[in-house]
Amino acid sequence: MSSRDDDEIRAAHAAGEACARNGDLGGAAEHFRRATELDPDSVLAHGNLAAVEFRRARLFDAEAAYRNVLRLNPAIRSAHLNLASILTQTGKRDSGLAHLRKILAWNHDAPDIFSNYLFKLTRSSQLTPEAVFQEHLRFGEGLAARLEPAAPHDNAPYPERRLKLGYVTADVGRHILALMLEPVLLAHDRSRFELFIYDNALSSEPRTLARNCVDHWFETAGLDDAALADRVRSDGIDILVDLSGHTFGNRLPAFARKPAPVQVSWLGYPFTTGVRAIDYRICDAHQLAPGTARLFVEEPFIVPGASVAFTPPDAPAPAPPPSVANGYVTFGSVNALDKIDDAVLGVWAEILRTVPTGRLLMKARGLDDVRLQSHFAARITRFGIAPERLMFEGGSPLTAFRESFARMDIALDPFPCTGGSTTRYALWMGVPVITLEGEALYARFSSAILRELGLDEFVAADPAAYVAAAVKLAGEPVRMTELRGALRPRMRASALCDVAGQARRLEDAYREMWRRWCARQSTA
Repeated sequence: MSSRDDDEIRAAHAAGEACARNGDLGGAAEHFRRATELDPDSVLAHGNLAAVEFRRARLFDAEAAYRNVLRLNPAIRSAHLNLASILTQTGKRDSGLAHLRKILAWNHDAPDIFSNYLFKLTRSSQLTPEAVFQEHLRFGEGLAARLEPAAPHDNAPYPERRLKLGYVTADVGRHILALMLEPVLLAHDRSRFELFIYDNALSSEPRTLARNCVDHWFETAGLDDAALADRVRSDGIDILVDLSGHTFGNRLPAFARKPAPVQVSWLGYPFTTGVRAIDYRICDAHQLAPGTARLFVEEPFIVPGASVAFTPPDAPAPAPPPSVANGYVTFGSVNALDKIDDAVLGVWAEILRTVPTGRLLMKARGLDDVRLQSHFAARITRFGIAPERLMFEGGSPLTAFRESFARMDIALDPFPCTGGSTTRYALWMGVPVITLEGEALYARFSSAILRELGLDEFVAADPAAYVAAAVKLAGEPVRMTELRGALRPRMRASALCDVAGQARRLEDAYREMWRRWCARQSTA
């Protein structure tokens, strides 16, 4: 290769990096693609191209680039993880899971890969909750086997004193999490709790969660798990709350070291963590199915009302059902693509077959790519649905996301892993949601919301009932119009929007957990 070629390659990389820094991901992809053409054996060039295409949700281009990365260097962990994510989003969940299992066989002590694998298991319609639980348990037992027993805690065992409450999260840049978490933090009683945030965000994106909502804020991404656990101990945290579970950037290996006397899982993950050092899982009565405490290594701790309150931003009043003007019912989904497998598409197709004039709108990040649209259209048309009855939209900023509900009459929830924030937004915009309620926690988030609002008619026990509920509502135009105006006031008056009440309920839960720990110290 000539020095001129080297100069051109360096220029392509530099131009791509500059575009990426300025948010021009399309331009960055062009430059990085040029770098791969100039230097086909460059892991860096293919890796940069893959990362940019993955960020802009061009999944097929990202898949090809990641396969080139792994062809050149099979040891690059992020390439394996992102390739598995792409496979699950494009309907190849079994291939994605098999890919992760293969990597785990090479990397027995890789908790980030194991967490990625577990997260994807909660989205599989092919696995029982018991099977998913056993894999989570295997994760936790593997962590515990590699650690020394935790040292005793010297926190003062006084039941009613002011407590140091720490929240650990990697999602401080996610607007949805901020909408759910920040109001609760601001509503906490600072005379009873001193608040700490351990911010493990792994990217440089702006912190959506405001620093002034807590007393202390520490950026911890640069600390390894042992150092983070030491930091928590040295801060004297009494109750440490995990907000990430097995999602990206979690610090479960730090929790496994038991740095705080009371440890809690809440909000960020739809199942058990599998880590026995975490004492409690906060949930509400609707989320916990009878007899399912067996699916947790933590003790489920029931809070009255809703376990997650919702503080919606300003939004326009709900528009009339689009069927009024269109003359046909539009079913819609705004959920992540990795929740939508062929079992879900088959049920949605049955609804469309039963409502022959109905249409389906799918909105998700990446669906502005015509190749991905064609991919999903082909999967649905296999069930006998004409492609002209399908509509696709890509992801969008929050304002445009809210406005998309004006184009839907009825929202269809995926399963087994149901919506959470998407369900709240749909209802807030006046769109009823049909959900399939399962046994596991990840299969009950939407049903818990609907039951809290007294909308049990939209909660189905099996796929046939799901289809029947959607078809029945589609045939009731007056009911759909009534719901359009009634859902937001009903939400506003419910526990789902009672942030101050939720903060008090959480504080009562934390206090009871602390009293239990203190009682055990007095009898030790």
